[in-house]
Amino acid sequence: MKKRLISMLLTVLMVASLLGGMSVSAYADEEYATQEYTLKSGDTLLKVCNKLGLNWYSCQTAINKLNNISEAQYRKLSVGQVITLPATNEDAVKIAKATISSGSTTGGTVITGSTGSTGSSTSGSASASGVNAAYWLIPYTMQKGETVAGVCNVLGISFATYSEQIKTINNISSWSKVAAGKTLLLPSASAPAAGTSCYAVVAHQIQKGETTYSICNQYGISYNANASLMQTLNKGTSLTNIKYGRTLYVPVATVTGSSSIGSGSTGSGSTGSGSTGSGSTGSGSSSSGSGSSTTKTYKLSTGTVKNGKISFAVNGKTVTSAAAGSTVTIVAAPDSMCGLKSVSLKYADGSATPKVVDSTFTMPECDVVVNATFEKGYYMGVLSAHGTVALYNDSVATTTAAKGAEITVKVSPDVGYKISRIYIQKNDGTGAIIKDDMKSGESFTMPDCRVFVRVEYAETASYKLTKVDTDLKGSYKTLVNGSEVTKASAGATVEIVCSPASGYAAEDKDITVTSVAYGTKISVVNGKFTMPASDVNIKVEFQKSSKDKYALIAGSEYAGTVTFEVGGKETYTAAKGDTVTIKTSFRTGYDVLYYVEKYVVTGAGNTLELKPSDPTFTMPAYDVTVTPVFKPREATITEIKSNDNTLGDIVVTVDGKTVAASQSVPVDTTIRVNVPSVKTGYAVDKVNIYYLDYKSTNQVKTLAAGESWTIPACSQISVEVIFKVTDFTLTVEENWNDCFTLVIDAGADKGSYSKPAAGSKYKVSNTTQVTAVPAAGYNVVGIQVKTLSDGKVTTYNGQNWFKMPADDVSVTVLMEAKVAASSLSLEEPEALVLAP
Repeated sequence: MKKRLISMLLTVLMVASLLGGMSVSAYADEEYATQEYTLKSGDTLLKVCNKLGLNWYSCQTAINKLNNISEAQYRKLSVGQVITLPATNEDAVKIAKATISSGSTTGGTVITGSTGSTGSSTSGSASASGVNAAYWLIPYTMQKGETVAGVCNVLGISFATYSEQIKTINNISSWSKVAAGKTLLLPSASAPAAGTSCYAVVAHQIQKGETTYSICNQYGISYNANASLMQTLNKGTSLTNIKYGRTLYVPVATVTGSSSIGSGSTGSGSTGSGSTGSGSTGSGSSSSGSGSSTTKTYKLSTGTVKNGKISFAVNGKTVTSAAAGSTVTIVAAPDSMCGLKSVSLKYADGSATPKVVDSTFTMPECDVVVNATFEKGYYMGVLSAHGTVALYNDSVATTTAAKGAEITVKVSPDVGYKISRIYIQKNDGTGAIIKDDMKSGESFTMPDCRVFVRVEYAETASYKLTKVDTDLKGSYKTLVNGSEVTKASAGATVEIVCSPASGYAAEDKDITVTSVAYGTKISVVNGKFTMPASDVNIKVEFQKSSKDKYALIAGSEYAGTVTFEVGGKETYTAAKGDTVTIKTSFRTGYDVLYYVEKYVVTGAGNTLELKPSDPTFTMPAYDVTVTPVFKPREATITEIKSNDNTLGDIVVTVDGKTVAASQSVPVDTTIRVNVPSVKTGYAVDKVNIYYLDYKSTNQVKTLAAGESWTIPACSQISVEVIFKVTDFTLTVEENWNDCFTLVIDAGADKGSYSKPAAGSKYKVSNTTQVTAVPAAGYNVVGIQVKTLSDGKVTTYNGQNWFKMPADDVSVTVLMEAKVAASSLSLEEPEALVLAP
């Protein structure tokens, strides 16, 4: 009777919801409601959600499930199509947890679902038992004439992406030796078609007190039956000694589209594990895959771009096309003396605009066109001592910008520091501040000159690390970011590196870290703890080992150091005969600039070199030091330019070899910039080398021409030569020199010089006006100028000045004395005496 009453109530609810344009789930344990919407021209799912008051980001999973679509299919939705949406944001949360069990989502059909079944799986999504599945393992039985690559293509699985994993999981030594009748487990990012027996590989975060057995019990599977497969999926992890906080991949047998998680075939983890029923040729049809092959790529192209270039990179490699879902980086390279003005992206068909974040965007299932504008621009220098600064124009990283561009400044302080001030200062000789007291993420408008982006930091409070023990059975160091310290700021990760005496050991349980201010103990995990806002006392009690152990000592190098594992557990001691695995620990950012060339193991006068591809050795009966030998990766010379390319040829050499723009060179090598011939009248003022350091911070090094410099850890380098006008020598020749004053308007000897002595020499800038001012009683009738480089004489008749040429000159001033007016004395003429 009670069941009939509930059924009647549900029927009334569903009818009422249909009349109101809504649908209600048919499960009473946690109901949800939906609504329908007919797509109109110009609609996007984001716009529709905004129109209906739904939060797109929290509703996306629910929309995908209700309409059985993926993100890649959004652009394929058509005008007039009816889609089903959650009625509210709260309903979206319920739907995201629910199992969708009915078919069509259109025409007013009620969408049924429930969040109460914890052992359910959703077809077409990556969920199992309410926990996200990292991927799926789909069984497939090979047929005669088939290849693994061909089967993957039919199933919509990227063979290029998963080939190595397929080999490992199925113990395949050669693709040519995969026989017909062999059942394989094929990994896929998408769930197979509903009704397929497979494994949902769940990424389970290990909680305190959990064991592999208890985790398997949570998912309703047998540990013993799945141990082999689990060990393959968790290579390098000891299943009998799992660690809190780490991820364990659990193969949960299921049938997609049902509530059968944990009830399917458990298998043994061998190549025959899993149900062979789904491995028939019928399951190999295109219907068994939920998505297309991820190897399909789409074009990346630029529109009209002047005064610069735009290129694209995926995983650090320059590309002209990319697969849907790839993270694409936009790289802007302006021409000399130019800067980025604006950048815009659009789908090739103009249907949408990709969202760019910090120079990257996700490649859609269509071509992408990028338009960029470069104009006359200026360099933006960064002065930042204790943090990373990135500059973006339209979300694209840049170091130069055109006037009027809006530049966003993003700052990431180093551990132990906080931002106290960000301001923008003109680099035009005035030092004027154009914007002050900025916050990270704010923007400024680029002026018509170079700028400095200046960031000032304040140290956050640091606290003492005090060793309170005097144990002679070993020693230890406290490190932050690989450097030994006695103080650390709150929030810093402090590592305790122990070096026990022979026959002793120290584990996490033997290390006690206590807050002095609060008296509380601080958790130590894998020899590390988070520094509180308090001084701490540290005590390490070395314990007698059940067998003689010897020290594993990390030989530190500038790019990083090493840690050690024995039996999958991190340690700094090992017994004779133990297999020791070396793990590289790079300093922040150095992993993209250096790689390990080899490991050098030394001890008791012996030396062993190991390749990074096989970093294991058998522990001898003595202490050993393991030193990583790092080899620098290469930096790209993005540009070689000057403030005036007509003034001289620039030659850049690295370790004595001439290099050009777009060429890659190793870091830690010597770079030198020479200008073998400079136009007369000019000289090299300075050489600026701009580089992107290991923190992706823009830096500049200023050199003199011909000066050498060692390239530091960086990824990009650009070279700029700044030319200046030189002062030329003006020599005054003997000619009435005490009768005129020489006036020089510019140059080192700018000023007035009375009665210059014959042979007097002056430093004068070219194009400067030189004037001869005559003394009283004299005139300048002309000036003769002889250029010393070619002996040519130019006479400026009737002129008392000339413009200085770009050459050393000798000058003769042509003078004359003024003619004085005659003083005629008119005497009285004698009177004519006329004779009578």
